[in-house]
Amino acid sequence: MVKILKVAIFGLNTSDLNQLKAQIISCLPKGIDIEWVNIAEQKIDLLFVYDAFFNSPGIQKVLLDNVKHYLKVKKSTESDNQILNEQFRHPLTDLTYLRKWILREVLPEHFAVRELDDYSMYESSPITVNTAQFSFPVSSQQVAIEDVFNEVFTARNGFIKLFDYTGFLALVDTRTERVWVDDIKQTTFHEGLNQTYATAQFVNETIVGKNVYDLKVWLWQILSHLQLDRLPETQLSQSFKLTIWPQFDRDIRRKDFLKMSACFAQGANLLDVKQYLNLSDETILHFVSCANLMKFGHFIDQNDIQFIANKEAFSSGQFGKVRNFFGKLRKKLGL
Repeated sequence: MVKILKVAIFGLNTSDLNQLKAQIISCLPKGIDIEWVNIAEQKIDLLFVYDAFFNSPGIQKVLLDNVKHYLKVKKSTESDNQILNEQFRHPLTDLTYLRKWILREVLPEHFAVRELDDYSMYESSPITVNTAQFSFPVSSQQVAIEDVFNEVFTARNGFIKLFDYTGFLALVDTRTERVWVDDIKQTTFHEGLNQTYATAQFVNETIVGKNVYDLKVWLWQILSHLQLDRLPETQLSQSFKLTIWPQFDRDIRRKDFLKMSACFAQGANLLDVKQYLNLSDETILHFVSCANLMKFGHFIDQNDIQFIANKEAFSSGQFGKVRNFFGKLRKKLGL
C-alpha cells in the first residue's frame, strides 16, 4: 500500500520550488507518495519555509497548530548540505543529509520501518544531485512554454519528464510521440512548466501501471483549455497555414475548430478568418497559438495565402468557392 505524506513549501520562487520538490521526491523510499498541500491545510506532515518568512505571525500560527515537522530554507551561495537547527542552505548539491533527516525525523512517526520498501538502501547510499538529470532553471525566470515544446518534439531526446510547480506530470517518449500519465482527464499545466531527461530506471518504474496515450492528442486537449496568456504571443496581422488537423473533442467548440481548420489549411490571414467566421479575437489567437506550438502548422508570408476573404475576392467569385468548400465540409462532417 502506498503511504501518503502531506508536504508544503512556502516562500520560494517558482524555479527554486520546482528544484526542491524534485529533490524531496528523490529522498523518499519506494512506497511513499507525496501530497503537495498549501499552508491552509489542517494537517501538514512536513513544511519547508523560506527563513525570511519564518518569524511572521502567520507562519508561527501554522507551525503551532498544523505542522508536525518543519525545515527552514536559507538561500545561500555556500555549498553546505547539512541540516543544523532545523535549517539548511539552498540550493542543495548533495541530498544525503536531507534524506537522512527525513528518514530519521519524519517517516518513523508515520510509518513502521517494515512498511517501507528499500529503507536500508536509502539509509546507506549517498544521493548526489546530478545536474544533467535534473537540469532545473537556476534563476527565477520562467522557461518559455515554446522552449519546452521544442524539446518535446525533438525525437533525439528520447524519454523526458514533464513537470511544473505541482511536481511530476508525465513521461514522454519523443521518438514514438507517446505519453504515460496517471489520469488524462485531470492533467493540466500550471506555472513553472519544464522538462528534463528521464533515466532508464525512471522509465522502467514509471510505465508500469500507467496508461499510455498519443502525445499530440493529449497535449492538444490540455492546450485547448489553457488560458491565452499562457500561450506564445500571436498577432491578428500574421498569416498561418495548418498542415495537420488536430483531433478535436466533441464539445461546443468543435464546429468553430473545424471551420478554422478549413480556412487555415489553405493558408490564411488571422484577421481575415476572424471576420469571415465572425469569431472573437481570443478564439482565433488561441487556436493558432496552440496549433503553432504543437507543430501542426507554421506562419507564412502574405504572398502564400490561398484563403481570401476580402471584398475584391467576393466580387471575383472566390467567395463562392469558399462557400462551396464549407458546404461540402458540413455535409461530410454532419454539421
